[in-house]
Amino acid sequence: MATARTPELSDAGLYTPTYAETRQEILELFEAAYGEVDDSADSMDGRLIELLTERFQANNLSLQSVNDATEPDNATGAALENISGFSGITRNELSNSTVTLTLAGTPGITVPGDRTVKIQDGSVNEGIEFTIPDAWTFDGIGAAAVSATCEDEGPIVAKAGTITEIVTPIPGWTSVTNAGDTIPGRYLETDPELKARRETSLARPGSGTQNAIEAYLLDEVDGVTDAKVFSNNSPVIVTGIDPYSIECIVDGGATQDIGEAIFYRGGVTVSTSGDIPVTVQDSGGYDQEIDFSRPADFECYMHVELSVSSAFNKGTSESYNVTVDTAVVGEVYSVKINGVTYAYTAVGGDTAIIIALRLYTLALAGTYSDFTILYFPDNDYFAISSAYNGNPANVTVTSNCTKVELIANSGNPSDIISNISDFSSGVLLIDGVNGGNYKSGDDVYVDDFIAAIKKTKNIKDATVYIGTTAVVPTLQNPILPTIRQKPIFIADRITVNAT
Repeated sequence: MATARTPELSDAGLYTPTYAETRQEILELFEAAYGEVDDSADSMDGRLIELLTERFQANNLSLQSVNDATEPDNATGAALENISGFSGITRNELSNSTVTLTLAGTPGITVPGDRTVKIQDGSVNEGIEFTIPDAWTFDGIGAAAVSATCEDEGPIVAKAGTITEIVTPIPGWTSVTNAGDTIPGRYLETDPELKARRETSLARPGSGTQNAIEAYLLDEVDGVTDAKVFSNNSPVIVTGIDPYSIECIVDGGATQDIGEAIFYRGGVTVSTSGDIPVTVQDSGGYDQEIDFSRPADFECYMHVELSVSSAFNKGTSESYNVTVDTAVVGEVYSVKINGVTYAYTAVGGDTAIIIALRLYTLALAGTYSDFTILYFPDNDYFAISSAYNGNPANVTVTSNCTKVELIANSGNPSDIISNISDFSSGVLLIDGVNGGNYKSGDDVYVDDFIAAIKKTKNIKDATVYIGTTAVVPTLQNPILPTIRQKPIFIADRITVNAT
């Protein structure tokens, strides 16, 4: 009789057999049915047993993955989003930075929308463009205020007074500037970030606890991008916090909203400390003072020294074929290249070949830097190839098309910047791009960045120096800000040593 080695769900959890156990069970079943079996690798029975083992083991692994997806600590992607949804938490989507622009021109004239401006040369993020989507009319003194959206996704920063160049001029429009900094967008929230936010939100139903107040500030107060709550349970002042008090360090959001949120979750029994006082009314109509603080940027510097292979920064970067899958009348087919979308709506008589040609023609009319778009006659696909000079192609397509990577990126400094910026455990300000999730008072270690840097291809080794002065490679590890300081990083330089 064969010994059962099948998956089993018990109080101890899910059991799935190993490859060897699955193979042994199949062999025993064969022997029970047919007698002695030759299960050697070159025998017919042996090959059949191997095929069956692979199939059953694939099912076992799928079952294990499904089970893991029900556990918050193991879940990823869509499964993690579903679990977070039970707590009312959804993944923060990728977004673009926005800015209010001040325009000057001829009084009374109306300028059509879809106009483009850019950050001036010599400024942080020079050359990055912003689009004004809507038409506007200059007032009686020739002024107008409009909103614009960054063409590049993510938290792109443009400092006040640096968006001054008109890319798509029109008669009657003479100048542009931005009185304030951009409102940063964000990168798509990573799985570790989503898990951390879900765990914080679970504390929200409590009242008066640090976690409950912090979760409420982050999830319920409009405009709050970061919040951290510290407490002092001693009879003396500790790290600037009054005795038996909490101090909330809050970035973003309106002052009054923050004060009311702290009072709502903390109540009159919680004493608050901080340098920003807010007056709120309790249920009896009496005024209560709530104090909190704003974080100050704590500028740090980074120098990365790399040892790379000869393949680093060579050849073609991110080469793709884009194929039209099927032709459906009325369906929209589109390809997005470096933030610009080219779309075509299929009409009667169109084939996949015709649609591919139409998309290629639309995309070919775009303005690109150092990458090419090629079409091969009588085919349902076209190719996009980007030669690295710091501007690799970023390509996405609709579900009715397929994108296939032909040549992977060979590695370049831009990849390193992107990988560190996206790294979930670090806030980084590289060329004005802010990413990650360091909070006020968080310590910073070199090891936070090593793994992210080594994600770039063809890097043999990496040494990271971090410090609080621009003199590099002065090493300070770890960097220890105060509780009211939020670390931001400036990538001072990246040195590449080919070997």
